[in-house]
Amino acid sequence: MTDEFFLFSSKPEDGSVFANQVKEWRQEWSAPFKDLLVFAKEQALAYYYATVPKLADEQGIQPVVNVDTYEDLYALPIASSVDRFFDTYSRSLERQVELIREEAEFNARLEAEFGPPAPGSLRELLSAQTPRITFPWEVPDLIARDEPLVKLLRAGRFDFLMEGNKDAQEWVGKVLAAAST
Repeated sequence: MTDEFFLFSSKPEDGSVFANQVKEWRQEWSAPFKDLLVFAKEQALAYYYATVPKLADEQGIQPVVNVDTYEDLYALPIASSVDRFFDTYSRSLERQVELIREEAEFNARLEAEFGPPAPGSLRELLSAQTPRITFPWEVPDLIARDEPLVKLLRAGRFDFLMEGNKDAQEWVGKVLAAAST
């Protein structure tokens, strides 16, 4: 999970440089990725959040994918709607805050018992690092709470966006396993 991501306007006339940039990115993508509607990008990374118009339900609600353009172009299905995306993303942030709190408590107990870490020690190095959760990779259990998404995954509706990407397919397996528990 990065510290932030950017939301994009869907209208170039809003004067947003990013709206035009998103259009250029999508033109470079191969089919079927060109049809995705990008609404956000992780800061300084080649990861995008997009909806999948092809999979819209009868109300027009579109599922959300995390598009990785770094090496191989593929997309991870992460939510049945934009609302579910923000709900799941916020829950992953809450989990990260809890992880940071637990780490701080652990470091405080270590310091109380053994004193401050020696300068340059591994303990000092490790205590200075902030724990991170990589969204969506490290939260398949949170993704699995989205029952409409799980139904789409079980039906293989996103397979065309993950073709040939073993990591994505294994990750979907983790989501489905978490949904079964």
